[in-house]
Order: sequence, then C-alpha cells, then structure tokens
Amino acid sequence: MMKFRKSVVTLIAASLAFWIPSVVPTKAVPVCGAVQLITADTAFAGVLPCPVLPGQPPAPWAAITIGAGVVSLMFNAAVVQMTQCRELTTNEALQSAFLPFIGMALNQQTSHCGH
Repeated sequence: MMKFRKSVVTLIAASLAFWIPSVVPTKAVPVCGAVQLITADTAFAGVLPCPVLPGQPPAPWAAITIGAGVVSLMFNAAVVQMTQCRELTTNEALQSAFLPFIGMALNQQTSHCGH
C-alpha cells in the first residue's frame, strides 16, 4: 500500500512541475496596447498576437478552483462519515481542499464502524 501512496504523490508532484509554468505569471509585456502579465511558458516567445475576441472576459479559474476544493471537501467528509463513522482529520481536510478529489486516494484508514 505504501508503494501506491508514493506513486500517487510522485504523480501529483510531476503534474505540478509540468503545469506550474503555465499558471504562474512572470513577465509584464505590452499586448495590444495594454501591459499584461504573461506566464513562464510564453514569457520568452516573440511578439504575442492580439486575441481574436478582445472583449471576452477571462475564465474565472480562481472561483472554479475554490469551488472544486469545497465540493471535494464536502464529498470526502461524507464518504468518511458513511464508511468509517468518524470526522475528517485536519490533514485529510487540507488534502481534500488543496488536492481536489485526490485527497481520498491518500486516505487508507480502516473502518471504525460497528456495522
């Protein structure tokens, strides 16, 4: 079971190392007359083209991420309550919130229910 946990954590770390340059803003450049922060994976590209739809608002990724963390936390709490008859520990709650729907893969505790 420990090998499974290590492989899950390694997979999560590798995916974070792959996606972080696409998320973290690193360089401010003028794009279409306005100064914008661009991410590390495009920071050293040539001239950036203007977007096709300049009036289109950006996707609300912060709200989507926070919402996914909250839904994951509530789902994991319900699963642990129904299967193990206990509440989430602090570490399990943090894993559920910050690693949406991955936190339960790391929960390997046995059942404490009497049924």
